[in-house]
Amino acid sequence: MFLSEPSLICMASYEPATRAPDSISTDAVYELLSDSTRRNLLAVLASHDRTMTLSTLTTEVCAREHDIPRTDISEEQRSRTVTALHHNHLPRLAEHGVIAYETNQQLATPGEALAQIEPFLPSPVEDQSVR
Repeated sequence: MFLSEPSLICMASYEPATRAPDSISTDAVYELLSDSTRRNLLAVLASHDRTMTLSTLTTEVCAREHDIPRTDISEEQRSRTVTALHHNHLPRLAEHGVIAYETNQQLATPGEALAQIEPFLPSPVEDQSVR
C-alpha cells in the first residue's frame, strides 16, 4: 500500500457526509453479507422484527446453520455460536447501523439499515419454530 492511500485502511467505516444517516454503502453490504453466520443472523432478526436476546439469537442461528431442531443443538455448537455473535458479528453489524446491540444486556434490535439489506437475505426454507 502506498502512503498516498491511507483512506483504504478504514474504508469499511467511512461514511461520506452526503449519505443519509440510515444509509449503508454497497461495499459494506457486500462485506456484511459475505459471512454465512451474519446472513443467518440478519435473516433471523428480519423475520422476527423485534429486539432479541443473545441467547435466543444463538439458538435460532445455530439451528439454521446446522439445519437441526433447536433441541438438538450441542453445547459446543451453542458455545461457538454465542462467542462469534457476541464478539464479532453483532458488534460489526451495529457499527454499520444494521442493528443496535446492547452488550451489557445482550440485546439486539433491528436497525434502520436492515431494510436495505433484507432483500438480499436468504428466505427461510422452513419455519424453524416447528422443529
